[in-house]
This record gives sequence, C-alpha cells and structure tokens, in this order.
Amino acid sequence: SVRELEDIRSCASSWLPDDVTLIAGASSSAGPDESTDVQVRMRVKKSMACLLKIVQNIAESRGEDAGGDAGEAEGNLDVELPNVDPTSLQLIVKFVQGKVRQAGPDLEGLRFSEIPRPLSGPLREESGVLEEDAALIDEAAEDLGTLFRLTTAADFVDCPRLLELCSARIAELLIGKSPKEIREAFPDAFAANPDLDAEIV
Repeated sequence: SVRELEDIRSCASSWLPDDVTLIAGASSSAGPDESTDVQVRMRVKKSMACLLKIVQNIAESRGEDAGGDAGEAEGNLDVELPNVDPTSLQLIVKFVQGKVRQAGPDLEGLRFSEIPRPLSGPLREESGVLEEDAALIDEAAEDLGTLFRLTTAADFVDCPRLLELCSARIAELLIGKSPKEIREAFPDAFAANPDLDAEIV
C-alpha cells in the first residue's frame, strides 16, 4: 500500500546508520538441558532493516526523543531480537534482502505478494503470490518446526508481509484435513499448546 511504502521510506531516510545489525536470541536447536545463549548477528543495510516495523519504531521513537531531528547516526545500530532464533533470522534477512534488491535503491519497485482470503488452492499457484516469496516459504516449510518458528519471529519483528505468507502456508497445510489429521500433522504444536484441541473441534 502507499502508506506502507511511505513508512518504509521514512525509516530509510531517518537518522538510522547505514548498517543495522540484527541479533537473534536463543538457538533453535537447543534442547531443555542445553544452553540457549547462542546468538547470531547479521548486518543489513538500513533500507532492508526498515521493512521490519520493529526497526521503524526504533527510528521513530528515537527521532522523537531527539526533538524530531536526531541527525545522521554514525557506525552501526544493534537491534536485539531475543524471541527470534538464528534460522528464522536468516530467513527474515533473505526476505528483506530479496525485496530491496528487486525494488532498487529508491524502493520504487518494491512489490509484495497479494494473498487471497480464503486461499483457493496451493499458495504457490495463487496468481498474486510472487515466485521469490513462494520459494522462501517452501524453504521454511521443509520442516514444520522451522515454519512455525518463522511465523512467530515474523510476528515479533513485525513484518506483516512475511507473517501473511507464513500464515497462508500453514492454512494451506490445514485445508481439507479433519481434526484428527491436523493433530497427526502437527503433534509438536498440540504438545506445546493443549488448548488447540478445543479450538479445532
């Protein structure tokens, strides 16, 4: 939307430094008895980071703290993402890098998938879904745990376009399945959240 693009451009032209480092929190592979202090740091350009509303909010709030004129920041900004695992961060960065690379430096060509509601069939076959977006979600969906963690991470960093893609792929996996089949397809989700049983009956 026009407002969405305006918000991204405003962030990209803000006081933020040219480089932003996104820091993932706990390791996605850590078990209950393992350390969860593993961190992954990924440096991205400001224009890429600004596709995440969590970064837009930092730019806006610190600009207001500086009286609306924070000036040009030097060096690097670290953005800690404690609820994002390293694999999800890599996929998030891949998503924003692809968008900015395709859009160009002025973001004029920025495009997002348009996902119909409800889905009429497989996500990849919907006419409004971009090929690069479908490929990213296919990669995440190779492992359901990865897809679920990416969905949570996209929500945490407030990247609504990526969250829509994740949610649509999960919806696709549920189409035509009975409650029993859903339980069998997502055993880990039901083990972690017993209330889901009541929601799908």
